[in-house]
Amino acid sequence: MRLLPLLCTFALVGCSANGGAKPIEKNNTKSYADGIFAITKGGKVELMTWGRSGRLNFSSLSLVVQKTLVLKGCKIASVSPYPDGFLVVATEKQKDNATKSFIFDVSSSGDILNQWEASKNEFTNGFYSVAYDRGKRLATTFPFQGEPGELVELLPNGTFKHLQKYPNMTFVLPVEGDVPVICSEPNLSKQNFAVAYCTRHNKTDWKIEDTWEKIRPILCDNYLIEGNSKYNGGNKSKAQDKIVVREIEKGKEINSRSVLSYQSDHGFRFLRCSENRLIIGTADKIHIVSVPEVKDTDVSDCGVPEPRDAILVSDTVYWINGNGEVE
Repeated sequence: MRLLPLLCTFALVGCSANGGAKPIEKNNTKSYADGIFAITKGGKVELMTWGRSGRLNFSSLSLVVQKTLVLKGCKIASVSPYPDGFLVVATEKQKDNATKSFIFDVSSSGDILNQWEASKNEFTNGFYSVAYDRGKRLATTFPFQGEPGELVELLPNGTFKHLQKYPNMTFVLPVEGDVPVICSEPNLSKQNFAVAYCTRHNKTDWKIEDTWEKIRPILCDNYLIEGNSKYNGGNKSKAQDKIVVREIEKGKEINSRSVLSYQSDHGFRFLRCSENRLIIGTADKIHIVSVPEVKDTDVSDCGVPEPRDAILVSDTVYWINGNGEVE
């Protein structure tokens, strides 16, 4: 599926101002993106794509953009979906070169419902990740100069409830209706070296350490999926990593699959879960993989340049190529 002509009139909002997406009126531009999600409105599936430049496009499945929201002056760091919308982490560079960090709560219709700012006296280095866990909007912050990062709840009035402190960059993987998995990034500095880990505190506490460095683990159909890709050298043409599937009650490995490593020319670049199937993006292909069997059910050749992101809608794969074009 190739990119169709798109329409282009934007709702522009300052990074700290409320606003909403507006209908498109002119047919004179293409859509470029870094991430893609499927959304359901009134029983109808649509697409939302976002770009680091601060733009969120709401499109039909035929890739015609219906509405666009632009966070003027912002750079989008990440987007996390929840049942009725998206939590968006964004930054804004100030005239003195300082950076403000924001989270926006955006509805599936493109309206900004709420926003939070990481003030200097509270979260010095800004927001790192967001998650929606059992009705609560959560965020983690960056550690800074020996100070730990925090896990906080985002409250409706733009304030925070402090929950927990973590020494390294940490993120939450929500489990539907149950206790989440908490994962922490590795710290590869000599002064504060620490391995990555994932942990869960439920009926049986468990902690899995030092299994990944590059690509974050994800949850898919209530299984923890790890891409054991690390920053090491070796023969690029033969280097191998593993995709590991763990059940989340005890953290036990139940399946795995070898893949060409990130260092390899055709190694895997990202993991996504869509419609309870795993998507493995490599330098030139999209693998649709069953969970927990980790066997290919389909492979799409997306050519060059390598894809940035992909989702599955029924039997159709939508991806973003390396030029940022939605296909």
